[in-house]
Amino acid sequence: MTALLQNEFVVLLLVFGSILLLGIGIIGVLSRDAAASRMQDVQLGANAKEGAAGAPVSLLYLDDRPKALRMLEPLQRKLTQSDPKQVTAARQRLIEAGFYRRSAVEAYFTSRLVLGVGFAVGAIIYLFWLSPGTTGLIKLFWVVAAAALGYYLPAAFVSLRIGKRQEAFKLGMPDALDMMLVGVEAGLSLSAAMKHIVKEFAQAHPIISEQFQIVTLEFQAGRSRSEALTGLAARMNLPVTRTLASMIVQAEALGTSMSQTLRVMAQELRTQRMLDAEKRAAELPVKMSVPLVLCIFPALMAVALVPAMLSTLAFFADLAK
Repeated sequence: MTALLQNEFVVLLLVFGSILLLGIGIIGVLSRDAAASRMQDVQLGANAKEGAAGAPVSLLYLDDRPKALRMLEPLQRKLTQSDPKQVTAARQRLIEAGFYRRSAVEAYFTSRLVLGVGFAVGAIIYLFWLSPGTTGLIKLFWVVAAAALGYYLPAAFVSLRIGKRQEAFKLGMPDALDMMLVGVEAGLSLSAAMKHIVKEFAQAHPIISEQFQIVTLEFQAGRSRSEALTGLAARMNLPVTRTLASMIVQAEALGTSMSQTLRVMAQELRTQRMLDAEKRAAELPVKMSVPLVLCIFPALMAVALVPAMLSTLAFFADLAK
């Protein structure tokens, strides 16, 4: 057993496996459908919070957080949720990333705390047990670096997810507005046109389908059109969504044509998409210069100069003889 624990590969594999399982568990907590779980509890008539069989369950106040989050809540609130502004900003970032669960904020801060501590513990095990020859300052540096990496890894994941969602939304928005325009000109209402987008874009542009589905559900729940579109702008945090919300609200307030408003907006988005494509095409030669200089150019120089250098060395070797 001692020989097994002293094996560096086994210890690193165990540390990696534990961190991987922890990450999978956190992703499962964030992606689980809370609404379906609460509806299932209501249908079964079981109130797990109070332990009363057959008692009614509140859809609004049911605590659907896992036991691990509830156990770590006091610690992570003291360490990571001490600033209300930071909590509000994190909640907004998680909404932009597509995590709408009530427990998403707790899961986010708990993951930062657990991963920071876990990476630090893994670095301590490796440096102080498997690599005892390292100096003290270097050990301290790597432990702090590992803790910082684990702490900021969830934030980097959320930022990466937000960027991908925003890029996918901007890419498909002109097509969505074109389809909405066709529906409005065909006699459909704006909400009916959005429902059509939800169905048609479910496979091609799932982010747009998701966001317009939320908007239509808010329409059905009784929210005004301006409030629902303002919520869409807040969830995506893009200029195009804010512009769309303001133009539709102004068109309703001033009595202008909704189809004309959508046509102008779609044309602007198509033009912007073309300009973005041209900008990326213009940046391509500059970006290609880095791998060209670092990878291709040295190989070409080696192929061109090495034979001449070998011939020169052979010539001088013959002269020396």
